[in-house]
Amino acid sequence: MINKRGDSELLLRALVFLIIFVLIAVILFIFINIQARGYAMKEQNLVKQIALLIDSARPGTEIFMDASSIYNIQLDEINKEVFVQAKIESKGKKYPYFNTDKVRLFFTKGELLRIEVDKLK
Repeated sequence: MINKRGDSELLLRALVFLIIFVLIAVILFIFINIQARGYAMKEQNLVKQIALLIDSARPGTEIFMDASSIYNIQLDEINKEVFVQAKIESKGKKYPYFNTDKVRLFFTKGELLRIEVDKLK
């Protein structure tokens, strides 16, 4: 007699293994695709550059920067952090700055980012 129950268990194990393998392959493909596009690296570079520009600026300085690759940028004056998000799907990056003067960010005509550093009153 043929044991049909053993055959179905073997088929079920192979199916579960195949589903798990395909799921891991899809997740790996998505991760590699995101890394290959470089959004995470672009965010990290932009946030560090902006923080370094703020740190090196003296009162009365105005800095203009191309912001075409920035989706969202915020300045947290309480925690002294710059937040940059390059793409809507990404989480964004934060980086601290140490300038003690008042810093303001504006978007000007087109896609220019204007950074103003003023003396605290």
